[in-house]
Amino acid sequence: MAGKEGKEVLAKNTDKAFADGAFGLPWFVATNSKGETEGFWGIDHIAQVTNHLGIDKPKTGGWKAVL
Repeated sequence: MAGKEGKEVLAKNTDKAFADGAFGLPWFVATNSKGETEGFWGIDHIAQVTNHLGIDKPKTGGWKAVL
């Protein structure tokens, strides 16, 4: 997207991020199976996102690392 349409999408997404509490990048909003929604900031919180979502780390193979 470019031009006016792209700027409108960017403005809309930025407004939503601020409404969700974003204050840095990357910003993740995750809703788990219980319907609980939480925001996470920073790549170093990926493990917290997976915990919030109830994703178990594979016992063998699978993920190389979760910070």
